[in-house]
Amino acid sequence: MKGVVLSAGKADPSICQVYGNIPTALIPIYGKPIIFYILQNCLQLGLKEVYITVGFEGDKVKRFVDKFFKSAALKIHFVPVDEQKKPGNSLFAALKEIEKGKVFISLADTICSVTKDDLADGNIIMASKNFDRAELWCTVTKDQDGTLMHIRDKERHLSKNELALTGIYLLENCEIISELEAENMPENFEISHLLATYNKKAPIQVKETDQWLDFGHIEKYQRSKKRLLEARSFNHLSFNDVLGTLTKKSTYTHKFVAEIEWLLNLPKSLKVLSPRVLDYSLDRENSYVTMEYYSYQTMTEIWLFSNFNKRVLKSIVDKLLDILYLFETEKRTVRKEDYQKVYLQKTTDRVALIDTTKVPALRHLLEGNDQGLVCINDVYYKSWERLQEDILQFADEQLFNEAHNCLIHGDYCFSNLLYDINSGVVRLIDPRGIWGSSAAGDIKYDLAKLRHSISGDYDFIVNDLFSLDINEKEINYTIENNENQQRIKKYFDKKLAKRFDLAHIKLIEGLLFLSMIPLHDNAPRRQVVLLSKAIEKLNTFADE
Repeated sequence: MKGVVLSAGKADPSICQVYGNIPTALIPIYGKPIIFYILQNCLQLGLKEVYITVGFEGDKVKRFVDKFFKSAALKIHFVPVDEQKKPGNSLFAALKEIEKGKVFISLADTICSVTKDDLADGNIIMASKNFDRAELWCTVTKDQDGTLMHIRDKERHLSKNELALTGIYLLENCEIISELEAENMPENFEISHLLATYNKKAPIQVKETDQWLDFGHIEKYQRSKKRLLEARSFNHLSFNDVLGTLTKKSTYTHKFVAEIEWLLNLPKSLKVLSPRVLDYSLDRENSYVTMEYYSYQTMTEIWLFSNFNKRVLKSIVDKLLDILYLFETEKRTVRKEDYQKVYLQKTTDRVALIDTTKVPALRHLLEGNDQGLVCINDVYYKSWERLQEDILQFADEQLFNEAHNCLIHGDYCFSNLLYDINSGVVRLIDPRGIWGSSAAGDIKYDLAKLRHSISGDYDFIVNDLFSLDINEKEINYTIENNENQQRIKKYFDKKLAKRFDLAHIKLIEGLLFLSMIPLHDNAPRRQVVLLSKAIEKLNTFADE
């Protein structure tokens, strides 16, 4: 069985209002483009080859797939098509390339959980009764045996037995389509035309599913993201779509209770920045919080995938800094022991947890060669073992500053910052709760968290959007920033340096990268890049 992913078009206008003009294949879902989820499903189904149709910004789609989804287990072909034509033309072109055999077909804006058992035999189209606004969908009816009877495209008035196609199809004999002569086809046609043609020669079974997440239209996109988050989060999350609320529980009760208390105790002047708490329990055996749910996008999604110009991105950076400066006005008492706990003790404790037995490159980065040096991207740096004494001593002696002690968020990174592109509204989620011994801390810590998202490429790394080559004692990794991102990095540092010692922020940022490594022990390649970033940044600080 071979796969086809139809990804030639531009995302629906409602999606482009949020992210700018982006290709359907790169619609962001929690830090990864949707095509990654689809290709992962192809691997789970045992596919060895996939044909991806490309049109709008096809080169960008190719780069993403080639760079970040290379797999010896999955051979990928790209089929250039006319993005102005309907998906039926794209599918016809892909099937012409494949010529014959069994094919699994997926639209690029849908995720439908299917298994090998679902696709065990016969010609199958997956359909669902969970849809509204019939004019947006291709719908079908089936007979008592489940065989496709009628197929309609985006008709407003439907019978009660209509099901919406989810964009997942399995055809046993694609030659039925591929052998059709192009000159006998309409100039511009929908997939429904091909399915109707196929059904006349080989009956298609309609399978109902409730495991369908549609990301093609903004209203379904938001609901589908919630359903996916419910299924994947290590916290327990449940959404009330009628009230627009989120109830959260967590197995990390100590941290979770601190997070709830942070929300409850925000000063009145800052409360608007976080979700309104409607109900909660601080009982460590049954802690929970129910709060408003915001459907705004995370800054991770905007930073990684949006197509906004530098003017828009600059305005976002300005807003994010202005919010931190509001927190800075909420002065608090913070002990130097708290600085030591966060910057020294946490760092050494986390480094001790790094398991180097499975990933020799981690040991090399920590210890270096005979001279204590490591080679990263063709540049030699001091290893952590050579740096740590001076770095930790400086952190102990120089970072404490009473003027910087205030209420902080504690995890002010892109994934915890929600931004509404239409209104410019920012909302903060998932605070740390405790920094040292209380909710108060060093504002430089939050600034470093923000910098590691903007300048440190943290969101690229944790979403595996990098290439990595480990060659003997050399480590080479690549993260591609676009021109606007490069400009924003410089702009951010220029703004930051007006109020803070940028070297201090870079030092804290390096320690952040270092302390995160054991938290990603299920992703060794990611750990290597995180540690490489830490070494680079701490060396930069040492050189200054």
